[in-house]
Amino acid sequence: MGCSPSYAEMAGMTRESAAVEAKKNMEIQKSLRLDHRATKHVNRILLLGASECGKSTILKQMKIMHLDGFTAKERKYQRRIIRVNAVEGLQQIIHACFDLELKKDKAFQTYSYKALKLTPASANGISSEHLKAIVTLWEESSTIAEAVASRHKFYVLDSAPYFLRKLDEIFEEKYIPSDKDILHARLSTVGISETVFEVEGSQFRMYDVGGQRGERKKWISHFDDVRAIIFVVSLIEYDQVLREDLRRNRMAESVALFGGITSLPWFRSTAVILFMNKSDLFEEKIKKSDPGKYFSEYKGGCNEDEAYKFFTKMYIDAAGNRQIYIHRTTATDTSHMTVVWTACKSIILRNSLIETGFLVADSAQVEED
Repeated sequence: MGCSPSYAEMAGMTRESAAVEAKKNMEIQKSLRLDHRATKHVNRILLLGASECGKSTILKQMKIMHLDGFTAKERKYQRRIIRVNAVEGLQQIIHACFDLELKKDKAFQTYSYKALKLTPASANGISSEHLKAIVTLWEESSTIAEAVASRHKFYVLDSAPYFLRKLDEIFEEKYIPSDKDILHARLSTVGISETVFEVEGSQFRMYDVGGQRGERKKWISHFDDVRAIIFVVSLIEYDQVLREDLRRNRMAESVALFGGITSLPWFRSTAVILFMNKSDLFEEKIKKSDPGKYFSEYKGGCNEDEAYKFFTKMYIDAAGNRQIYIHRTTATDTSHMTVVWTACKSIILRNSLIETGFLVADSAQVEED
């Protein structure tokens, strides 16, 4: 019986490179089991959150800020992912046009089926004929434009409009992704990913783990001595359901996960930092999608401030009596995240001093930027 290729393989990873990634993941897990005592002086940070909340983007920001950014090889790999994201995003919009029963204009009728024939693998060897199809659909089809204006009604990659606005550029043969392009690229995290860096003489190890339900069992057994948990929330997921369970609201799932994590005895003395992420997309979505349709307790309508306060309180309540440091974030904005990370670094180093007895903890429950 044959095996279907994984998404990673379709995005450009060969079976050999996929095996290398799997081996690397196993080595990280082994290191985590063995080096607890040897890394007492290291600031270990665990990135948690539901799928597609922006954890991997935060890791990329650390690489930009502290590890001289991306190599030529990494940019070439990200180019493949970006092209797949663009094609996948347009195909999701096309399917939505049918699902929403929108009136189909001439451009849509002419080119939509041709665009749907593209596969993730062919996105990185696209023909001029197929490129014309997807560019024409994006630039000329009023049907596609109408669907994009209603994208709060269906699932589409967050980065789809960003990449679709620059189709000609990203499909150029010599295209090299910018840092901003790479920050918008999306590939599901499987297993555990580690980023190690130093800041002013202090070493940090940041771990990103898969956000899907099936990945979460790998979290707890390896991370009983982390200095901080950064829990990432996607503010735009309040009207979305899980891919794994279409009956379950994504934000409700995230709140439950946060409450479960903060109640675990292993993390009793761990600093808890909450990133209310995708603020830029939230500002746009809240104008059209009332949270009250999905959370009966909410009565604030399409008011951005009221909705943000409501969602933040959900997480505060879920954490019980835990102290939480809250930041409203846009993870794709490097200048913004530099400021946020500076504040987080201070929290983490302060918590390290508390653990070693050099500082007395205060009793404040919530601190918000």
